Amino acid sequence: PAKKLFVGNLNFKTTPDELGSLFAEVGEVVNVNIISRGNYSLGYGFVEMKNEEDVARAQVAMDKKELDGRTIHVEVARPRVERAPGEPRPAPRGPRRVPFRGPRGAPPQGTCPLSRVPITAMATPPTATLLRAPTILRPPMVAAASLVP
Repeated sequence: PAKKLFVGNLNFKTTPDELGSLFAEVGEVVNVNIISRGNYSLGYGFVEMKNEEDVARAQVAMDKKELDGRTIHVEVARPRVERAPGEPRPAPRGPRRVPFRGPRGAPPQGTCPLSRVPITAMATPPTATLLRAPTILRPPMVAAASLVP
């Protein structure tokens, strides 16, 4: 039975023929598949080889080797898990990611930077108060005639 190798960190311009010819130096290649979305490579792929001995040799020989200016990572591919249509994916492993809060930890747009209260809940947005011209208090005008004794 044929075995697959996962090949990561591929140059986005690497073709299946180039990848296949590289692995053909080590053993007999059955199939090469570079994963892409539309016309754009996602930077990883799979190489299927004829037997397990070729897979083991290729993993040792090709891991950390340079191809098209990038150091590729080669490991034995995990078996693909077939799911029924509409079945949800399993929960991701690893730490939970915190949502992006903007530059320097600023709150997302739509909240007051000082009180972090949603702007829609405030009477006037803080920017409106900052942009208004300051009111200058002047003494009342006095007629010149009233100043003469």
